[in-house]
Amino acid sequence: MKPHICLLLFLYATAAFFWNASASTSQEIDSLIDQLNDQSGEVRYNAFLNLIRIGKPAVPQLLKALPAAGRHLRHEIVDIFTQMESDAEEAVPALLAELREPNFSVPFHHVNTDYHWDVTVALASIGPSALAGLTEALSDPNRNVRQYAASALDYMGIDARTSVPALMPLLQDKYSKVRAAAASALGSMGQVGLDTLFELHSRHIPPPEALRRSDHPAHAAVSSLIQLLADESHSVRTAAAGALGAIGAPAKAAVPVLINRSKIVMNRELESIIRGLGGIGTPDVVPVLTEALTDSSALIRLTAARALADAADPTAVPALIAALKDKDNDVRGGAAIALGAIGAPAKAAVPVLIDMLEQAGCIEGGCIIQGLGGIGTPDVVPVLKDALNDESGQIRYMAEIELRKLKGDK
Repeated sequence: MKPHICLLLFLYATAAFFWNASASTSQEIDSLIDQLNDQSGEVRYNAFLNLIRIGKPAVPQLLKALPAAGRHLRHEIVDIFTQMESDAEEAVPALLAELREPNFSVPFHHVNTDYHWDVTVALASIGPSALAGLTEALSDPNRNVRQYAASALDYMGIDARTSVPALMPLLQDKYSKVRAAAASALGSMGQVGLDTLFELHSRHIPPPEALRRSDHPAHAAVSSLIQLLADESHSVRTAAAGALGAIGAPAKAAVPVLINRSKIVMNRELESIIRGLGGIGTPDVVPVLTEALTDSSALIRLTAARALADAADPTAVPALIAALKDKDNDVRGGAAIALGAIGAPAKAAVPVLIDMLEQAGCIEGGCIIQGLGGIGTPDVVPVLKDALNDESGQIRYMAEIELRKLKGDK
């Protein structure tokens, strides 16, 4: 047979092979989509997993099935996109359209979830390719769309930092759920979000001058969040306190307001204020946090210990050593970790922590080991080495980690 005829036959066979493989894959995908409605839970689950495994090639057929799908199938398809993450980027326009459909806020009761929240999570999971559409959705006339778009950006965190300028106006939105979602999103971006505002605003202004400008949008973000601490909505106030804490020291103007609020609120809002103060971490927050270590609520005391770990201020050491005798073991563990976060200036706690270790359970013991490793003075090393032989696997594991850190190993 002539060489050129052999080549043509080879190319024909190759093309036929790939065409058949493609057709087979297409048929398989259609079959799997049908199986998502099967009466057998096992069949549905296996179809779900297999479509995720196929990934990007399955997206066009899933999108084709979406508009006519019943409620259960629609939920399953969106869930598949969530698990595919960036492989489902082709689905972004359709998912954004789902957010804007008329029956937006109607929950899918039989699957015990809000379908449109699932759409939100899917968009956030897909990631950067959804960012532009979500940012645009922040100005949608439908308040639900604005709320869920902000929630998706919150879920994305610092990866969505370029959306900060569009989030800012939502802090004054008419609807409390939108305000809360926007505040929470700004909190998830934290100081990185403010840095992005500085960068976007200051491209033509020398940085030192930009930082001094009182009209800078980053200053406006902190001011707006401070104003939300007096919002009529509990959820908005809680989100604002958390956001200010996530921003950190640049939100120090909020400290007096947070301290005043801490004297008149309780429960969840007080927790958020304590966390916020710990995140800001300036020296003037420490007295409030150490006082909270003696609160009647164990949850508030634990939150205060965790906030002091964030602040890592050596002046808190005496109060934290006292908290090592708290009647609640979670509070004792939180205090131990906070002392470790302070480091060598907390060395006065070492003898107390060593004594505690002998009687501690595995979880509290792990916290004590973490505290000793964080303090890191030479006298803790033999204790950590002894802990490598402890009967508790948790304590042995934590001791190994802390010894590696002290050696400079990752």
